[in-house]
Amino acid sequence: MLVLIFLLAPESGIALAYVIRENAVRPGVLPAQDRNGPWSQPHLSMSEELIAYASHEGPGYQTDNATVYRILQEILGDSIHMSSIKPMQRRRDGRAAFQALNLHNMGNSKWDKVVEQAEMLVNRRIWDGKNSRYSLKNHITRHREAHNDFVRAGQHIPYAEPGEHTRVRRLLHSIQSKDAVIISAKTTIQADAAKQNDFELASE
Repeated sequence: MLVLIFLLAPESGIALAYVIRENAVRPGVLPAQDRNGPWSQPHLSMSEELIAYASHEGPGYQTDNATVYRILQEILGDSIHMSSIKPMQRRRDGRAAFQALNLHNMGNSKWDKVVEQAEMLVNRRIWDGKNSRYSLKNHITRHREAHNDFVRAGQHIPYAEPGEHTRVRRLLHSIQSKDAVIISAKTTIQADAAKQNDFELASE
């Protein structure tokens, strides 16, 4: 539903994608501001930050949630997929309708594609510190998101997500900076059994 990424909520001006983001509960305190713009890391734009942090409470959200339902209703029209969102019609719950639509219509082949894309990211994407707009924190976040995709896919298709040791190994392999501080940090992780087997600990 790419349309929801670009359409702005009438009142807040935030992209309606915030209504259907994965986690309803927004993150806690904003992290440090990115040096390349007036938004926080690891976001790549102000719009991305607003999508992640906009509240799912209050009358403004209820209005936007109803707008999302209306958009889905218009897109689906008289198609067979309308049955997926029909139970949410009375409450005009766009978020629940979107989730139901995904659940009912995302076949195994699509989950295979999710796994394929996540595997490609963790195995092929390199961070060398040369792109100022793509920080190490962003890179680690992408690995974390890829793992979340593995976990979700495993709930629908026979797929076992990689263990902590594999996650750490893949992350270290993908970090190919010649910076002395980065090299030292990687060496420290490789020498620490606890960090070798705990992605979040290694990412600190």
